Amino acid sequence: LKINSKIAIDYTQALLIVFHSSLSQVDSKRLELAIELGGVVVHRSSCHEERTWQEIVKAKNKLESHPADTLLKDILVEWKAASCSVMKDWHTQKAGTGYLQHPGPRR
Repeated sequence: LKINSKIAIDYTQALLIVFHSSLSQVDSKRLELAIELGGVVVHRSSCHEERTWQEIVKAKNKLESHPADTLLKDILVEWKAASCSVMKDWHTQKAGTGYLQHPGPRR
């Protein structure tokens, strides 16, 4: 599988959401690896993709340093996640609450 900047950004955004929901060490390590590997690919991409990548990394750093202050809306960086996904309406979800595992309203 050849990884390009779009795949790296989309995959890392998804892992950031999973980590936000769980705050588990396993999900943290998966996110770290994606950032490490994806950074090499995104570094050679467009300015827009590089900015998006930097925002994802910034959101991840905020989540790690201040999880109680980081809502789902703070980590929806990539434009499809932030404006087109159903998660855009779940803006008040707090980190570590497992919201991806529980069915029902998410507002």
